Amino acid sequence: MSILRWTPQEQRELLRLWKEHGGDFTAIHKQMGTQRTPTALKAKFLSLTKPVILSLGTRLSSVEGGEALALEAAASPDTSKGLRVLAVEELLQGSPLDLEALLAPAPLSVDSFVVAGVLGRGGFGKVLRVLHTDTGDAFALKVQTKKDVKSE
Repeated sequence: MSILRWTPQEQRELLRLWKEHGGDFTAIHKQMGTQRTPTALKAKFLSLTKPVILSLGTRLSSVEGGEALALEAAASPDTSKGLRVLAVEELLQGSPLDLEALLAPAPLSVDSFVVAGVLGRGGFGKVLRVLHTDTGDAFALKVQTKKDVKSE
């Protein structure tokens, strides 16, 4: 299982190409010449723009009468695409520091890993081989039961 890492440059390029190709991820895939599938490109694009769209929706709803506009925008595919265009514009025109903060990796949690096998078992639990979902890096994760931890 190989998971390709996204560099900040690739993420900016994805946003720029989305704007250029009007959301045609097959065309973006061809132009980027990447191993990533159009579906993977779309998933990454959505993960990049979602926080900005939520922020735009919040700003819209804070304007008088904006709540109805925000609800209408969420329901309409055309307006949704318009919000994505605004989100891409904001990401590409924002300060590099803002974009870097948005592109920063999410904090680690149990959901950040997938189990790839058991490395060993012992008196205090087991050690799992896990893969980080974003980077593909392998780690050893020690899993202990609450009972084992309390008895120490």
